[in-house]
Amino acid sequence: MKKRMIHFIALLLLVGCAREPTVVTETYPNGQKKEVGGILNDRKEGKWGWWYASGQKRGEAIYSNGKKNGPAAYWFENGNLDRKGEFRKDRLHHEWTFWYPSSEKRSIATYLRGQFHGPYGLSLIHISEPTRPERIWGGVVWV
Repeated sequence: MKKRMIHFIALLLLVGCAREPTVVTETYPNGQKKEVGGILNDRKEGKWGWWYASGQKRGEAIYSNGKKNGPAAYWFENGNLDRKGEFRKDRLHHEWTFWYPSSEKRSIATYLRGQFHGPYGLSLIHISEPTRPERIWGGVVWV
């Protein structure tokens, strides 16, 4: 009987702790969505999305316990991709790619816990100084 009571209490605790985030939506004065995402224990949780007042998607990221944690992407107001990568504990992590508003690739950078880690590539389109050929790979200058 004592074992059953312990199991029952443990089950109640598990069920009580397994809550789903409350979805919140904020809008602009014109009625367009501004942001949508989940709140759990007063912290952002799950997928969040942001929009410009025009209705164009501005960005999306995954939150865990109030911090960005997982894939994220952001767009310019013209709809072209601005940057895309991953967060780990609210810091840039792994490879991030950045674009110009014209959709030309601007750069590629690798991060480890928010710090540069590894090569950094710049688009050849906007390089004004001479570059050694051995540093060019796939249309990107690695510095």
